[in-house]
Amino acid sequence: AAAASTSASATSASSAAVVAQQEQQLAQQERQLAQQERKLAQQADEWGVAKARAVAQLRQLQAEKQQLAGEKADLLAARDREARRADASEARVELLEGRLA
Repeated sequence: AAAASTSASATSASSAAVVAQQEQQLAQQERQLAQQERKLAQQADEWGVAKARAVAQLRQLQAEKQQLAGEKADLLAARDREARRADASEARVELLEGRLA
């Protein structure tokens, strides 16, 4: 009976050691997962910041593009006005030349 008791105690101790080893492995895996989670959260934060910067730059570029479009429209309008003035001046010159002739 004593041998059976010793054998059972050894088996129980062996089982306890296996369980303790498994617990340590699980704890290590949990630490690794927590570390990966922190890294991913940091990446997400960095990407969020990068995205916010990109969005801000895009909005700035769109505003600049809109401003340039307005300036281009102003220049085209000025060019058209100058062309009309030149045409009117040319017509006056032709009219004066016709009177002088």
